[in-house]
Amino acid sequence: MLQDIIENELHKLIKEKGDKEKINLLKYIVSIFDRRHNLNVKLEDKEVISIIEKYINNEKEMMKYKPNEKEIIQDDIDYLSHFLPKKLSDEEIKKLILDIIPDIKNLQFSERIKKMGIIMKEVAGRANGNDIKRILLGI
Repeated sequence: MLQDIIENELHKLIKEKGDKEKINLLKYIVSIFDRRHNLNVKLEDKEVISIIEKYINNEKEMMKYKPNEKEIIQDDIDYLSHFLPKKLSDEEIKKLILDIIPDIKNLQFSERIKKMGIIMKEVAGRANGNDIKRILLGI
């Protein structure tokens, strides 16, 4: 599970007296895990991915307001990004949509949008909603 991988990475960094910035970043992420569930309950990977993506999006927004910290923020984003699954290309997204909903081409705009939830569950962290919508409407 992704949560275990991140927690193991944190313990490894602490043991090796690694980069303090990375240690603090992972401690923060793990604290979010702990707030979401009891200490004895592991989060599903999709929940962990969601937490990391939300953190990354917040950090990207912070870059606008803290331009002098842009490099530090980008380092955090790059580090956390390596825990996320590989993003799907537009072609892979299109193929996935057609595999999930073969008759998508015959659906009206509103019906296609209603199918987004099904598609989003399937891509779980490998594509964002805006890309899905754009491709879904272009099919």
